[in-house]
Amino acid sequence: MLRRILGGYLERAPQSLQFTYNAYGKPALAACASPSWPLHFNLAHAGRYALYAIARRPVGVDIEQLRADIGWGEIAAAYFTPEEYGAILRRPPAEQHLAFFQYWSLKEAYAKGQGAGLSLDFRGFTVTWHPRYGPRLQALSEAPTQTINWSLRLLAPPSGYVAALALEAQDCQVSWRYWPDHSLVGAVAPPHLTGVAHSTTECLAMRGHPERSARSAVCYGGALRKSCHLRKRQCS
Repeated sequence: MLRRILGGYLERAPQSLQFTYNAYGKPALAACASPSWPLHFNLAHAGRYALYAIARRPVGVDIEQLRADIGWGEIAAAYFTPEEYGAILRRPPAEQHLAFFQYWSLKEAYAKGQGAGLSLDFRGFTVTWHPRYGPRLQALSEAPTQTINWSLRLLAPPSGYVAALALEAQDCQVSWRYWPDHSLVGAVAPPHLTGVAHSTTECLAMRGHPERSARSAVCYGGALRKSCHLRKRQCS
């Protein structure tokens, strides 16, 4: 399905597209490596849904299914910064479960946009929440300006899910498309990016099981269940 979506943007046969992979397994279009007209994409899946993002700047997305069996306190204490953990605990108890998933999805979307996925140190940057402007990034690492040009957005997935997008731009416009049936995705050709501003992102959500290459799925699924076993696993 990813090939069909990208082929619609490039006006090329899906089977003709070739991909390259970085050291962490993130895929990229080999034909769009030139900075003169880059086409970036990212994908995530959770439960019965898949999420694709297409942009002209580095982009990352994540979708998580809200699960009651997740011991979020232990995960947050291990992978979140003290500021993030404290912000969740200051929420009303009934909102803390949702807040954890929102923070996680925002952080993972940024990590995927950076190209490192779960290999990125989640405690090396923090997500702050402005009551008017929403989520923002604050760098805590040796490169304090690294996150300035990244925008974060919470998306609106189906009920029972949270989703987030990170784009390497100070602001972004999100065009959201949702198809409840797998077959509809292949029947609707997405618009071309010609003339579209670099801060525009096209999000495509679908129901069903996405097609995944073996390499891109190793560290790049966006599934929260992987984080529960990070101490026992190594991403290749």
